[in-house]
Amino acid sequence: AAARGGGECGAGKQPVPRRSIRALIRLQDRLPFSCVVDPDKGLWRDFKAGVKACKSVDKVGEKFLWFSRQVVPEVQRTSWKEDAEDAALSRRVSECEKDADLESLMLGLYWKKAIDVEAIKNQVADTIAREEREWADAAAAGVASRDEERRR
Repeated sequence: AAARGGGECGAGKQPVPRRSIRALIRLQDRLPFSCVVDPDKGLWRDFKAGVKACKSVDKVGEKFLWFSRQVVPEVQRTSWKEDAEDAALSRRVSECEKDADLESLMLGLYWKKAIDVEAIKNQVADTIAREEREWADAAAAGVASRDEERRR
């Protein structure tokens, strides 16, 4: 399960990093399934359980880095990729020693500079439009087959 983003996080002697755990879960909750590489609901249920089980800032940081690799490029800001900010993320996470530092990195730097909220809204709108077309096509196909049966 650890390879899928879930699994246990190691225990440390420091207090449980509640702030960064909450921050990472907030990030996950803000990102719809259409904005991640693997939209499997079971994977994300396991991921959330794994995050909640974390006992150290380092382990939450590992979960965050896995999460950041799941975000599709279409909802990442071009400037984030062009400035190689994504490449420096691992180093920045490893430098976080305190719970508040990692929380700030995730919700401040990452959410504000890496994630394009408008692109997320567009992705969601596209998904809804596609599903509505599929439903309309399915309904039309159902009506057509009923009409065909009546003619027989």
